[in-house]
Amino acid sequence: LEDIPQTAYVNGRVVDSGNNFEYSSKAYFLSYARSVDALAWGFNLKFIQETLYQNKASGYGVDVGLLYRLDDSLTLGGTILNILEPLMVWDTPSHEKNAVERTEKLGLAYQLNPQLKLSGELTLKKHDSTSGFGAEYLLNNNFSIRAGMLTGMYALGFGINYVQFNLDYVYLLPTDELRGLTHKISLGYSFGLEPG
Repeated sequence: LEDIPQTAYVNGRVVDSGNNFEYSSKAYFLSYARSVDALAWGFNLKFIQETLYQNKASGYGVDVGLLYRLDDSLTLGGTILNILEPLMVWDTPSHEKNAVERTEKLGLAYQLNPQLKLSGELTLKKHDSTSGFGAEYLLNNNFSIRAGMLTGMYALGFGINYVQFNLDYVYLLPTDELRGLTHKISLGYSFGLEPG
């Protein structure tokens, strides 16, 4: 997120300094998954980094998830992100620590035809919940386009798969003026899969 105005309180008023700063977040995952018949399960071990203004924070987390395929068209899923609520330690003189809130997600996906998949998701946190829905259209075995809506945001993106590599990109457009445009990019490599 770029061009965040730097402000300060002066005599009880908010004053814009004329300077801007940015916020960014990165996560590196090591994932493992297995499937038995219609049930699949897996987990992530992850390293998280955040940058805000001139400071950085880092921490480690664990996610777990389940998928259940009801039939050839309908799949249900659930996941718990940051199950241990990892601590992010900032590189400030005080080494301030912030816990990353545990998040539960429930979702479903419906394969309308071989090219088009529809999905919906409910995200639950301690203090709020959000929902979203979207669609993915498979142009060929290696390229797909995606569109959807989250609470307060529109999303557009694409996915590229080549052998065991994958690239996913999403552009988030907020429906309010408080949040800036957000770009999310993920790169992945799958071990243990047959090429093609």
